[in-house]
Amino acid sequence: MGIYSIKNKKQLFLPILSFAILSALISGGNLFGGGKFPISWAPDKIEKDQFIGTSQVINATFKSAKELENVKFWFTPRLSKYSRVEPETIAKIEKDKEYNISIIVSIPSDFKIRKHEKDDFKDSLKSYLGQDFGEKEYNRDLKNQEEFFKEFHPDKIRGLLFVAEEKQTKWPNFIKQKRTVRKIYPLPLRIAINVKKATTQDTIEPFEIDSDPTKVVVSEGVKFLVNEIVILLKDEAKLVDAIQIAGLVDGVITGFIPQPQIYKIEISTATAAELNNKIQIIKNSNNPLIIEVVQNLIGEPIK
Repeated sequence: MGIYSIKNKKQLFLPILSFAILSALISGGNLFGGGKFPISWAPDKIEKDQFIGTSQVINATFKSAKELENVKFWFTPRLSKYSRVEPETIAKIEKDKEYNISIIVSIPSDFKIRKHEKDDFKDSLKSYLGQDFGEKEYNRDLKNQEEFFKEFHPDKIRGLLFVAEEKQTKWPNFIKQKRTVRKIYPLPLRIAINVKKATTQDTIEPFEIDSDPTKVVVSEGVKFLVNEIVILLKDEAKLVDAIQIAGLVDGVITGFIPQPQIYKIEISTATAAELNNKIQIIKNSNNPLIIEVVQNLIGEPIK
């Protein structure tokens, strides 16, 4: 009788064990990287001032304590509305090797303070990870990041940038389809942008954000960027004047040189006709500070 009971226990144990393995395969296991925090940043947090209607480039460096593949970057939602990372993806990350990235932050000229933009950190993660979200790993590895979002400042864009990894994995043998498993790796880079409205006393340093080479078009024998305008202003013009001009076409300043005063403006246009219409809008403003408004011709970049 005792032997029979032991056999029954074994028979029961094996299906239970198989079910546990199957559950782990379906859930994806620990989707927060597991163990000690694998990602470190330099600097570990960033806070910058930025004027409405302008862009800036923020440089950062990270390294991983483990090898990663198909790496992407994930911003928490509010920050993602105004930011992007270059490069967008990295095929392979080597252990303990430093990698440099550029974070491009663009604050549109029609930026408005909206309290409903406040992020709920946990809900944001659940939305991004979907079924791969793990409550246990969250409480252990990431719960302390909630403190970063507790105080909401309408004129401060706060957010986190994570190193993320996406992999195609097989379901159990009886399911042929593959699924995408997402992981995010602590710790994130904390970013805070203090959004300000420029005054007549404000200035910016010369800068340029690289143009998108996929936006190059040729029209009537001329090659130019289909989503950029270059304006030449008189010496007495101020930054606030350039921002106001960019705002006429819902543009963002992405480049500036002081002598002569030239601004590069990025706008949401997809055709030469749309771009020329925006140029005409600026010309029709009859602003006495404007000397010239043209397409950003290839071969004549801002330097």
